[in-house]
Amino acid sequence: MGETGTETPLAAARMMLSIFVSVGAGHFHVTWTNGEAEPRRARSLRQSLAALGGPLPHADNDDWPNAIHIARIGAADLDRIMPTMLETAFADHLNLNVRPYGESVWFIQLDDIPPDTLGRVSAAMFLHIETSPGKHQAWLALPGTHNREFARRVRRGAGSDPTASGAGKIAGSLNIKAKYAPNYPRVAIRAVQSGRLTCIAELDQLGLVASVEEFAFVSEPFRSTQTFSGTTEKWPSSAMSLDKAPRNRDGTSPDRSRADYWWCFLAIQWGHDIITTADRLLEESRKAREKGHSYALQTARQAAAAVDRRRRQ
Repeated sequence: MGETGTETPLAAARMMLSIFVSVGAGHFHVTWTNGEAEPRRARSLRQSLAALGGPLPHADNDDWPNAIHIARIGAADLDRIMPTMLETAFADHLNLNVRPYGESVWFIQLDDIPPDTLGRVSAAMFLHIETSPGKHQAWLALPGTHNREFARRVRRGAGSDPTASGAGKIAGSLNIKAKYAPNYPRVAIRAVQSGRLTCIAELDQLGLVASVEEFAFVSEPFRSTQTFSGTTEKWPSSAMSLDKAPRNRDGTSPDRSRADYWWCFLAIQWGHDIITTADRLLEESRKAREKGHSYALQTARQAAAAVDRRRRQ
């Protein structure tokens, strides 16, 4: 594995993009977040991109003054506008996050990976970045289609952040978190293996795959005093879900993913089906609207499986 350094933020960002492309990434989803990991729009982005000439990348809502993300931007287009993206992130004090996608490859992000595990995973990973001093992140690429359950088992087996979303800060950008202010660390590439794909068997051999488990129920952060059977027109309170949710890893704000999960758990327990619950979550949850229908549907499915296990127990 070759260790690498880059002289400028732009060179680091472009190198990270090229490494993703080398393993099969074809397009990316781009978001900006503030120091509390909350989505924000990049205020000066529209004008800066217009100055580059040529068509602007697509934003899901096509409302560029209020856009908080760019969906399905191709690797070449993202590389072209990367100077502006970095400048805007620096100027607006925002994190610049990218989520890779490929037609025949899927990714596992191992965030906050322990140093002892990093040594074991180094043979299989295609990218190692340091998001802040002592905080390491490894990326794995596997051929085929995304297997959410297997990715969760690898994150557990590696001892990394189990809630890693698959969206990472671009190399060369600043890691904007309140605890680092005003000296925000710069995300740095530490090692690469261009084109390196791994597979389920190799990760198992490396001891990085946790066993299948019946996930134990976390104590519910809130309970309803009402129970329903069959169907109901009632829905849980999204405000209460967020208020009662545990804090995120930094302790700076509620864990919105957990809030969404428990909201779905209650909705399905009250008698709503998965599809209806996912559709309603898109109305109730800001995070669900930002991440899209697949996130809402997957959250509802996970909650439904948990409700089913609870009933069987």
